[in-house]
Amino acid sequence: MNDPSSPAGDGTAAWPATLENAQWAPAIEQFCQATGLTACIYDASGKRVAGPLYCTPLSALLVGAGLWSPAGPADRAEAELVQEVLHTREPLSRQLYGSLRVDALPLLVGARPVGAVLYGWVFDHFSDPVECERLGRALGIAGHTLWSTSRLQQPTSASRFEVAGTLLKTLATQNLNQLSALSAMRELARMRDEFLLGVSHELRTPLQSLRLRIDQLLRTQLDDPENIRRLLLAMKRSVDAEAKLVEDLLEASQTLSGKLTVELEPLRLAAMVAEAIEASEPAAHAKGITLTSSIPPAFHGEVLGDASRLRQVLWNLLINALKFTPEGGRVTLRVSESPAGVELAVSDTGIGIPREVLGQIFEPFAQGSLTRSQRKGGLGLGLAIARHVVELHGGTISVASEGPGTGATFTVRLPVRARAGAAWRAP
Repeated sequence: MNDPSSPAGDGTAAWPATLENAQWAPAIEQFCQATGLTACIYDASGKRVAGPLYCTPLSALLVGAGLWSPAGPADRAEAELVQEVLHTREPLSRQLYGSLRVDALPLLVGARPVGAVLYGWVFDHFSDPVECERLGRALGIAGHTLWSTSRLQQPTSASRFEVAGTLLKTLATQNLNQLSALSAMRELARMRDEFLLGVSHELRTPLQSLRLRIDQLLRTQLDDPENIRRLLLAMKRSVDAEAKLVEDLLEASQTLSGKLTVELEPLRLAAMVAEAIEASEPAAHAKGITLTSSIPPAFHGEVLGDASRLRQVLWNLLINALKFTPEGGRVTLRVSESPAGVELAVSDTGIGIPREVLGQIFEPFAQGSLTRSQRKGGLGLGLAIARHVVELHGGTISVASEGPGTGATFTVRLPVRARAGAAWRAP
């Protein structure tokens, strides 16, 4: 296998020194050896990052004549094909200079083009001296040399090209799947590291506060009951915060292992909404945030649900909204009803959510996707737990935001209670 852009001549030096690109070199090398075709790889910007890779005398002749040098005949022709295939995202085939076939395959991750492979530069029929002389003049190669070399190589028929295209698609799909898996693993490792860092910080903060209060208490005169009470209340808040973090960790463990359960009973949501608003009012008052609820006067929404779990979902959504809303902002909990079910929407005028984060917001440890200025404490588990609880009730949870500075709306949809006598159980 040869690659003139590689000092080693093995086709690997042209790739950036990353694991992803290193995986492509052996696959394309196998392809060229199996088919006798010449191949080049381009990135999403249209830049050639490897090639031409080749293994036949005809390919060596074309490469040696400088066809792929900057502004060379092959370099110019492939540049146009690459732009077209990246735009259309569909394979294409061209007959260049009247005799040489070149095909292009886009490399897609989902619907996004990440590059392209151009392959071919072979005759699809036996050439004659006149044709080789004409082609040689166009390419800057002696016609008799091109003719004598091409006679040593079997033409690549349309059917053989189809087989080659199928082989390349298979290789490309396998490599792209591996790259996607590696990217997901790398992202998971990054989120794990962010999570461990967050856990250590979040668990340490209440403990440090508790230690400080204990030290103060030990130095306090026993005849100062008011000061003792103030310190004890501060210690209780630290213990409560620590207990909440441990509770989130335990529930996250149950969620990820599929062991979280719900106990279903008929519930009227109006009372639950009122309780959630009342429980969240102190946090809203502390930040000067207006907290309101909107429930239709004739609302009688009833669901089969676990009261403690659904109360936790509402409380998490409200606390999140208050956490990410600046002073003087507004948080609203709206309730509506339809034949299909009940809808609870928590809207805020807070910092909003970047569009690129929306798809990950319900994943565990999602705060790792936010910038440092956007993180507001916590382990990033509340929304993941909320989604799992809602899904156990047969419902859905979604989020909408126009981006930073536009606020966000989290919407929970729950099925209405089944008619009397009908069986209903969580999935």
